[in-house]
Amino acid sequence: MVLFFTFPAAIGLSAVGTHLFRLMFPSSSDAELGGIILEWYAPAAIIIALFTVTTATMQGINEQKKVVWAIAVGIAVKVVLNILLVPPFKEIGPILATYAGMGVSVLYTLLHIKKAVGFSIRKLIRSLIPIAIVTAIMAAVVLAVEKGVEAAVPSSMGDKGVDLIVTSAGIIAGMVVFIAGSWRLPVVQGILSARKQR
Repeated sequence: MVLFFTFPAAIGLSAVGTHLFRLMFPSSSDAELGGIILEWYAPAAIIIALFTVTTATMQGINEQKKVVWAIAVGIAVKVVLNILLVPPFKEIGPILATYAGMGVSVLYTLLHIKKAVGFSIRKLIRSLIPIAIVTAIMAAVVLAVEKGVEAAVPSSMGDKGVDLIVTSAGIIAGMVVFIAGSWRLPVVQGILSARKQR
């Protein structure tokens, strides 16, 4: 359920990142770089949500020590990769290191949960694939709408006006596409069935 909402929110934010950053920080001296960083960092919400869920599960099965180890290993990976990735990738290097570090932590906790309670990682992946597909379609539509609106809006409206219209159009288009595309997904049908039973 958490990932059902996190996927579109994170990817949607990434899709409108540059325009949204310029809209929020119009006086920024390097708005383009800020937008790029936001585009790259926004999807981190997905892996953070996964990490939150897996660590909470680990604590629920009385594996707190393993949680500490997972965090320690993730931090170690991030620190090492920061050193290695910053020179070639500049500002994007720490972001990639964060993904790698948290990814290792999530994998570590998932494997321990599987060992402790027989949790099926394949089942988790299968449940996430439909959400990821709908999210990818949503992102493609958002980017296309952004390009189209950006070309249609006259520059006389000013940068802030253009960014506001483009961002708003992208968000609305993304919401419509994701809601329409996810309506038949098992997680949504499960929520609707549970409400009907009440």
